[in-house]
Amino acid sequence: MVNTERDIIPSQVKPYHYDLHLTPDLQKHVFSGRVWIHFDVHEATNSVSVNAHELKLLKAGLMGEKGGEMRKAKETKYDRKKQVLETVFEEKIEKGAKGVLYFEFEGILNDKMAGFYRSAYTDENGAKKFMAVTQFEATDARRAFPCFDEPALKATFSITMQVEKEITALSNMNVTEMNDVGEGKVDVVFAKTPVMSTYLVAFAAGEFDFTETETKEGVKVRVYTLKGQKELGRFALDVGAKTLSYFTEYFDMPYPLPKLDMIAIPDFAAGAMENWGLVTFRSIYLLFDEEKSSLRAKQNVAYVVGHELAHQWFGNLVTMDWWQDLWLNEGFATWVGWLAVDFIFPEWEIWLGFINDEQQRGLALDSLRSSHPIEVPVKNPDEISQIFDAISYSKGASVIRQLVAYLGEEVFKKGIRSYLKKHKFGNAATRDLWKSLEETSGEPVEEMMKFWTRQIGFPLISVREGNKANEILIEQHRYLSTGDVKPVEDKDLWFVPLGISSMPKTTQNSNLLTTKSSIIEISENIENLKFLKLNVNQSGFYRVKYSDSLLEKIKNNFSELSKFDKIGFLADSFALAVSGNISTTKPLSLLNLFSIQDGFIIWSEIAQRIQSVKDLLWQEPESVKSKCNQFIQNLFGSIYDKLGFEFNKSDDDLTILLRNLAISMAGKAGHPEIVEKSKIGFNKFINGDESALHPSIIGSVFSIVVKFGSVVEYEQVLKIYKETQIQDRKLAALSALGSPKTEDLLQKTLQFALSDEIRSQDVVYPIGSVAGNPYGRLLAFKFLQDNWDALYKRYYGGSAALLGRIVQACVQDLASDDFIRATEMFFKDKDISSISRFLQQAIEKAKVSAAWLKRDAKAIESCFK
Repeated sequence: MVNTERDIIPSQVKPYHYDLHLTPDLQKHVFSGRVWIHFDVHEATNSVSVNAHELKLLKAGLMGEKGGEMRKAKETKYDRKKQVLETVFEEKIEKGAKGVLYFEFEGILNDKMAGFYRSAYTDENGAKKFMAVTQFEATDARRAFPCFDEPALKATFSITMQVEKEITALSNMNVTEMNDVGEGKVDVVFAKTPVMSTYLVAFAAGEFDFTETETKEGVKVRVYTLKGQKELGRFALDVGAKTLSYFTEYFDMPYPLPKLDMIAIPDFAAGAMENWGLVTFRSIYLLFDEEKSSLRAKQNVAYVVGHELAHQWFGNLVTMDWWQDLWLNEGFATWVGWLAVDFIFPEWEIWLGFINDEQQRGLALDSLRSSHPIEVPVKNPDEISQIFDAISYSKGASVIRQLVAYLGEEVFKKGIRSYLKKHKFGNAATRDLWKSLEETSGEPVEEMMKFWTRQIGFPLISVREGNKANEILIEQHRYLSTGDVKPVEDKDLWFVPLGISSMPKTTQNSNLLTTKSSIIEISENIENLKFLKLNVNQSGFYRVKYSDSLLEKIKNNFSELSKFDKIGFLADSFALAVSGNISTTKPLSLLNLFSIQDGFIIWSEIAQRIQSVKDLLWQEPESVKSKCNQFIQNLFGSIYDKLGFEFNKSDDDLTILLRNLAISMAGKAGHPEIVEKSKIGFNKFINGDESALHPSIIGSVFSIVVKFGSVVEYEQVLKIYKETQIQDRKLAALSALGSPKTEDLLQKTLQFALSDEIRSQDVVYPIGSVAGNPYGRLLAFKFLQDNWDALYKRYYGGSAALLGRIVQACVQDLASDDFIRATEMFFKDKDISSISRFLQQAIEKAKVSAAWLKRDAKAIESCFK
């Protein structure tokens, strides 16, 4: 049944094929086009409505399926708000007939990173040039050509692009013809696509280099770059080819296109976009310099490639019916993207990283009242654009991982294969996935999962000893980081896979909590157990609170926990402190239980939690902040003392990352030796000795020398930003500009953020860095207010999500009732329709921090003595 609340076009006709001809002009930043839309008539009508936005309509007409005389439109009506163009004709088109709707149009290659847009770059000779590229998800295909711009209205596409001979044209499919049309131009004709949604259509035109390979199944894979950069695409090319083959086997279904192109775009609002057969990437997520890029940059490329290629099946081959099921695309691609990286790089402990990254990100956002269900009703483009967040991606992936752990991976894989086979080249909803998994598992999957996808939030599971020696009492209540769950909010129920782990007995995975409370029998008396822990290996999407006696058992036998359970236990403890369930002294006291043997990912979790405490204290007296920094120096200095500043050839990847983490955390906290060695290494580095700094610590060193240096170091890092062509190094330098302690340099960074020297996609880096600096937080907040009009103009109507992230960076860490009220007053009369969720979440996070600080400021300070 169609949801009448959605802003959708009338359903009298349905498209089945587009013939699209486009001519971009890279000098004048415009394009012209013609499109023939072939459609079936489902209900007699004398008008046909399509989506169009920011296009100049030159001609509209209607023809029969086999051509013939064109009937001109009697009139055209345009609804600007709904972005719908209605074409009215004199005579009705009868039900059962077929027709061809024809449009001629013109448009602008905009600079908003949306629709058909231009991206600027400097070529090898220093000349400024442009490429034309696309970004259509969610609702911007209509900016490039009139179309039925809804995911369920799939069709095939035959695309032709007219470009100058020296220009390379790319689209979803392979080139079948190149026809000389005179005046130095060619028509590039692409093969007809499979049935697909409009948001997955893509094309690009520019001067490109490429490197290529083939998968073992014979699919041609290419990475396209700017001229002179093709070698930087080789790592992504290798990962891409291996990933395509892996997914072909995992899904038991071949990649359905003859080629896969991946292209680096200098200006790109998102991280990447899964267009079928032509995947577009922000440059930093596709290009990697084996000698000069950091290991973290390498991991990011591997993961983003895996995520986008997962979409070639989950999202492209089978597409969600409407945007409320976006998570079917993004949640699954997130989970299976980690799966692919784990297959290729098992040494990276990928699934441990998933807990530290995706799961905690999802839990953090879903602990707010301003969160939303995974399956969230959305009506229009403003609402759709705001659900590309940690709920659709991170919570979505986490509940899939939870379900995989419950069903077993082989059963789950069998269900996924069935789902893809049933719905290939079509559309599906969440219930279709559950149905396939129920058929293969025999479990009531939909009944279990509806609690996780249709309602907001997640449970806090409380566990204590029961009346009998071998019993535990389990209760579930909604968790909110505000700690003030109201009775009406606590009526929700979840089906919770408990995953009980105990020593010396083995894990019990079969327990499913389906009521508010339950008494569970354990196979041995609790007093005889070393410990008892719920949510084994952190498979479930929930928090756990233990009674004091059970908590002590875990602490006393902490070394026997798995790495997964150590992260989960620590993360849950800090979350309980945030919400006021326990004092912050308790999680801080756990930190002495960890050692260097726990490794990078666990210490990364520790760093994030300590940073959240440090961020609270930005308005506290200098003496308090100094104690906090000394605490961090001692904690991470112990890691640094064992690993040192210098890198060894024998270091494995996780050791490299751990050393950088220790240098970053202790160094930024003022560790004297690290600060001094950073300055020495930096001076050698800027004088031509790149070997003085390992690529994986360059970003940390930049921030340390800018923070503890002078205007000289600031200008040197600024120069690096302006001159380097290494993508991760450029962004590291840009972020480091927010590290100074002095107002004049912080103000300089904020003003630089609005200059033409920073791409719109990267503005959040310097502003966010200043906002994250206790000396710059108020400056960033005032900068947001003073420059709102300029920021609004820059991002609205194109990449509003980037504006939302800037707002969040400037607001979410304020942790002050006065500044929260000031924020609410400032935005009271502003147009925030496209960023309302971002703002609500930022304000709520600030309120959570303010309450946490009021409650625990003294307790936190006592831990630093």
